[in-house]
Amino acid sequence: MQIDLTEPRLSPFEDDLLRRLFFFEKTGSTLAPPLRVLTSELRARDQRQAVRDPELTLVRVPHYA
Repeated sequence: MQIDLTEPRLSPFEDDLLRRLFFFEKTGSTLAPPLRVLTSELRARDQRQAVRDPELTLVRVPHYA
């Protein structure tokens, strides 16, 4: 995992990571201290007004009987 805190904007990977971490906090999970620091650093660089929910990808798997 590569996080570049010197870039002014979030990369797609960082945006996705921020969205997942924010979702966990929003639903009541307690993040480990290093992840809380990472979340706040990413949020400080995020230029959006609000953090969007993570994108969910559902993959239908055939039933093997």
